[in-house]
Amino acid sequence: MDGSSVLYPPGRIPEEAEADEPPACFRHLGLDRLMEEMTAGREEYRLRGVFCRPLDHQEAVRHRQGVMRDLEEEGLRRAIESFSRRMRDVRVRLSRSAKRYHRLRRQREFLDAAEVYCEGVIAFAEDFERSAPLSLGLRAFREALRTYLASKSWHTLVRETQTLEEELSSLSGVVHLRGNRVTVSRPAAGEREWSPEIRKVFHRFARPEDAAEANGRPRPSDMNPVEENILERVARLYPEAFARLADFCVRHENFPDPTLTAFERDIQFYLAWWEYIEPFRRAGLPFCLPELSPAPRAIRIEQGFELTLAGRLLAEGKMPVLNDFRLEGRERIAVVTGPNQGGKTTFARMIGQIHYLAALGVFVPAREAELLLFDRLCTLFQEQERMNSGRGKLQDDLLQVHGALERATPQSILIFNEIFSSTSLTVAIFLGRRILEAVQARRALWVCVTFVDEWAVENGVIVSLVAAVDAGDPTNRTYRVERRPADGRSYALSIAEKYGLNYETLNLRLPS
Repeated sequence: MDGSSVLYPPGRIPEEAEADEPPACFRHLGLDRLMEEMTAGREEYRLRGVFCRPLDHQEAVRHRQGVMRDLEEEGLRRAIESFSRRMRDVRVRLSRSAKRYHRLRRQREFLDAAEVYCEGVIAFAEDFERSAPLSLGLRAFREALRTYLASKSWHTLVRETQTLEEELSSLSGVVHLRGNRVTVSRPAAGEREWSPEIRKVFHRFARPEDAAEANGRPRPSDMNPVEENILERVARLYPEAFARLADFCVRHENFPDPTLTAFERDIQFYLAWWEYIEPFRRAGLPFCLPELSPAPRAIRIEQGFELTLAGRLLAEGKMPVLNDFRLEGRERIAVVTGPNQGGKTTFARMIGQIHYLAALGVFVPAREAELLLFDRLCTLFQEQERMNSGRGKLQDDLLQVHGALERATPQSILIFNEIFSSTSLTVAIFLGRRILEAVQARRALWVCVTFVDEWAVENGVIVSLVAAVDAGDPTNRTYRVERRPADGRSYALSIAEKYGLNYETLNLRLPS
């Protein structure tokens, strides 16, 4: 496939193996849970490695976006899903065949696997030819598939599989039982075949696991010694046919084509993502393929939402609040303030999550988006003090901030949540101003959730965002984040009044 795949464009396939170790930002952004849910049931495809490696080049992102866009055609997607199920069935049958200790049973199951493979490839090729993919990845695969179907090895495999299946299905033997003695012979001329009548009579007693046998393929369970003995005797009656079966298994030992198996593995990344976001789309939530640029420019998210929270809300029959975010011109720093439990952390997590997913080349949870193709996505979220570190919480925060800033570039994204909460307001204001200076010098993109309103000083680089409350009821959080100056209000007094805990009420209730 000209050095490309459905996951990577020509010349951009990573040389080293994809690592399963997630980046440090995963836990803070909820990406760890998202990855586990997305890859569940597809462990054999090792999708974690793809999910843990964001792309760092526009060409690679556009390559995947093209495949994602092609898969919006439901007919193509269903055809690939059907092909994948067939390939999984082939692997199951080959694995089962390899575990059989009986030679003839092992060979027969190998032939069954080859038959399922040939049927699956033929059906998939017919469906795939009816589609019109525009992406480089799927068009390159279509050419590779056409080449394979025109090859001598493919035609030989199909012809010999069909010939052997027909030949073995036509073989019959007569089993004679006399006491403990079992003999097998060829049927006499004109002797009636009773197997169909017996199946018909006992059909009502059939078990689900007998369905495969009724469809012409033997059940997957092992034979007992008597059945094995009968099979051996049948093989002696037809030595030429069983010799051809043995030869077939040797010559076609590795019959699944490597290009097809690689495609079926790689396409799972897209199918898994489609399957994961389908419930959100059915609920009416928006998804898009964003524009990405490695150069610092305007950042825009329209009607975005955070996936892990949205999943929990949908399970409860609720809908998430959609939020917008934008930075224009010289703006590179967003300081998010507002009352506790107002959605600030979720908003910051949404920005990081959307940027990371965009760098994977998949649909992101937003109506529209223009994003930064980052070289590093660093998150610092408030955590409990490490008791065994020998350092205090403030020192831990300072060391992490220093490490993040030291590696930051104009392509980096920094997302900090409630840092310096363990120190005094005066110290936090001083440290915050120093960090603001360092971030501005490096021109990194910084989203900072903080209780320090003094950081939100708009100056052409810094913008202020505030988690809003209901104007008629300040105790009611709207979970919308608005672009406006910080107001310095925590709304604690409104909450205290709502629950009868303000000074006047307590003074009347408590004894003097």
